[in-house]
Amino acid sequence: MWSPDDIIERNPVDVFGAAMSHYRLAADRPQGTAAVRVFTPSVHDHGWTAAGHTVVEVVTDDMPFLVDSLTMALTAQERAIHVVIHPQLLVRRDVAGCLQEVCDGEGVESADGPKVLRESWMHIEIDSRWKARATWWLTWRVPSPRASAT
Repeated sequence: MWSPDDIIERNPVDVFGAAMSHYRLAADRPQGTAAVRVFTPSVHDHGWTAAGHTVVEVVTDDMPFLVDSLTMALTAQERAIHVVIHPQLLVRRDVAGCLQEVCDGEGVESADGPKVLRESWMHIEIDSRWKARATWWLTWRVPSPRASAT
């Protein structure tokens, strides 16, 4: 869902900053919930930047049509989408939802195993004309794993 061209010309500090920011968001996420953060990173406040774009970070249980649902919701709000990076990761969490490990796939018996979860980690960059109150609206647009299970 992404091309190396999306980040090849970025400063390595910005790429690392985006990865660490997403990792921090994922650190605590009870199963069946979505962790969502919307912000415009700056070197002064965050130590990295996203080429002046606002960043939408999402960590949730993997399910069909996540990227489509979220990008359609952003497009409906007339948000220009510049970058979409959507890895699906295998992770281990404790019963409280604290991230224990991001698995590389080696030595993992099965993606469907009892201790391994498949999650979607989405990094979407949009125009920076985002208002803080819009974060609440976006949080409700991320499909719910519990709702899709019915």
